[in-house]
Amino acid sequence: MSFETGTTVAPPWTYWIEHSGTIQRATGTAHTGNAALQISSFQRGGPLQTVSAGPGPFAARAYFLLPAGSSSNAKVQLYVDLLDAQMKVLDRPKSEIIPIGPAGQWGSVEFAGTIPASVDGKAVANVRLVVTVSFVENGVTVYVDDASLYWNAP
Repeated sequence: MSFETGTTVAPPWTYWIEHSGTIQRATGTAHTGNAALQISSFQRGGPLQTVSAGPGPFAARAYFLLPAGSSSNAKVQLYVDLLDAQMKVLDRPKSEIIPIGPAGQWGSVEFAGTIPASVDGKAVANVRLVVTVSFVENGVTVYVDDASLYWNAP
């Protein structure tokens, strides 16, 4: 689940922006490959992707970079939305909130859990990985790359 394909967007990823800022696919800075998402002057939001997944253990990870010479109070957190067949969120396991930094070094955020067969009697039909980035100050850019969701059905 990386961002190697596309132009300014990176399908099958979509983006959500809660307040202000920009997200776009950019080449030349990447954790692996040649492309990552460039997030600038950003209040809150991030890339998301929905996939079909059965019950079982999962692990999620994403890498982030604050370029050398930059400073920011930016943060990153992963969500794994457990969705019913109508795409309604049944539950939202999430990672810790991690500061993006130190500048010039790729860091990562990760967590693991279990996708249940159902939540409150409603079947889990899909899961959505959401990389939530917040508090990227005006004039500051951060990068996100190699966002991954792994699961293993029993």
